[in-house]
Amino acid sequence: MSEIDAADLWLKTVLSGDTELATLVSGVYDSKAPQGAVMPYVLFSLQAPSADVVVVGNIRLGNRPLYLVRAVCEGPSWTPVRTIVGRIDELLH
Repeated sequence: MSEIDAADLWLKTVLSGDTELATLVSGVYDSKAPQGAVMPYVLFSLQAPSADVVVVGNIRLGNRPLYLVRAVCEGPSWTPVRTIVGRIDELLH
């Protein structure tokens, strides 16, 4: 499994496995939501793979990819988005 695949799996596991976030969104999706997905939901996608972190002896320590994680909602209020994003921030930090 590549570092990117591992990062995708980790994000999906952490975000999908949280019961509090599950009460706020209908699902967590990688890159795009399926047709007919009910809002609000969470999308995450790789924005830029980074170079490997390599140390003396050409030993790879890891990789630091850049991901975009977002809450997708509709409606006149930002309140649902703020609540969802607050929970995502808590989970990922």
